[in-house]
Amino acid sequence: MRQNALLRSDKGLRPAGTARRKPVSVVVPVQQSDDHFALRKGVRCAGVHLIVDLHGAEGLDDIDLIEATLRRAVDAARATLLHIHVHHFQPNGVSGVAVLAESHISIHSWPERNYAALDVFMCGNAEPDKCIPVLRQAFKPGRVAVFEIMVNTPSIAALIRDNKSFRIQSDIQTGAKFGMVTLDSFLVDKYLAGMIAREEVIAKAQDPTTVQAKLQELELAEAEQRKAA
Repeated sequence: MRQNALLRSDKGLRPAGTARRKPVSVVVPVQQSDDHFALRKGVRCAGVHLIVDLHGAEGLDDIDLIEATLRRAVDAARATLLHIHVHHFQPNGVSGVAVLAESHISIHSWPERNYAALDVFMCGNAEPDKCIPVLRQAFKPGRVAVFEIMVNTPSIAALIRDNKSFRIQSDIQTGAKFGMVTLDSFLVDKYLAGMIAREEVIAKAQDPTTVQAKLQELELAEAEQRKAA
């Protein structure tokens, strides 16, 4: 990857920072009958795409920490690392990408704002969700926002192709038995898994009032269970 292929909106490449390219020799098994599509919540899709925002994070100007964290995230997700490249900008900030047999993990950091944006895309049997605890441990963010995109879900792709995108929300709701999930349901699930904060769920929800009521219902049920125990 050439240095000028990594572009940032407010940080130039003068003077040059520290860049590293570390190819990793691997043998990727070839499966003739496997298209490497992912099975997600019962839905077969081209891959799972996570958009991750870290707010109030630490260590975002530490190139060694960022490289090590990318490697740990790959291992946690049970993915196959092909190449890794990280670049330190002047006066600060790091961009990095881990190229995987299953696709990639990329990171761009703004240390002066304690913010980093990550893009995690994996196909096949990799487990991209397992990258999130690794990121939490490494960068100690005050808030984490995770958004999931299931790439090329056939039914949704057909609606977009036929110019019927207005039906996507209702189709997702009625397709729950096939593993489809609305944004609000996904946010609630991630909250229950301890991956995002309650405030973030409500702030990002399409229907905040309904989601808040659902959270209160779940929290009340959990409190009752604790009392009964």
